[in-house]
Amino acid sequence: MSDHAEDVIALLDCLELDEVVMGGHSFGGLLAIFMAANYPERISRVIVIDAAIEMHPQVRELIKPSLDRLRQVLPSVNEYMSQMQRAPHVAGFWDGAIEGYFRAEIQENADGTAQSLTSAEAIALALEGVQNEHWAELVARVKQPVLLLNAVGEYGPPGSPPVVPAEHANATARAFADCKYVKIPGNHLTMVFGESAVLVQREIAAFVSGNAKR
Repeated sequence: MSDHAEDVIALLDCLELDEVVMGGHSFGGLLAIFMAANYPERISRVIVIDAAIEMHPQVRELIKPSLDRLRQVLPSVNEYMSQMQRAPHVAGFWDGAIEGYFRAEIQENADGTAQSLTSAEAIALALEGVQNEHWAELVARVKQPVLLLNAVGEYGPPGSPPVVPAEHANATARAFADCKYVKIPGNHLTMVFGESAVLVQREIAAFVSGNAKR
């Protein structure tokens, strides 16, 4: 986590930004917490999108289908997109924005096959890094205002749990010194697309402006 944080600080320095609102989704949300705890003078407010001190105990199994695609080589870009559209964690949700999200990660090879540009090994290292941090201690050190957005929908086939159960997200929200908790429709992925994204944007805008209602 410290390597990622140092990269972001270097970017802020390059952009000559002394203090920012820091937010992120999933791993990015945890990184925002880490940075707020370790660089309090650089972070004025924190936005955590579907991350918590404790995820669902079966989180590795829940996210395995979405990670498996990182190692797959499919016959064509069309087949790659077709498989993404059928993926359980997409849960039948599809629009131009989520299609663009998946198209942006495609590498089309010389033989016409397609695969993800994202490194499965890099993701595995990131997950290992997350597990090495003492998140309860980091959260306790965050004194800035925090907005925690939590997706409560199934992540996978019908009957699947959310990646971050509401009770875990609420416990994390209570552990912050100053936190507003908001439930968002959709699951860990679909919460940032479609109508759910409109709600996410509205909550963030109110929080950044200081007009968020408790």
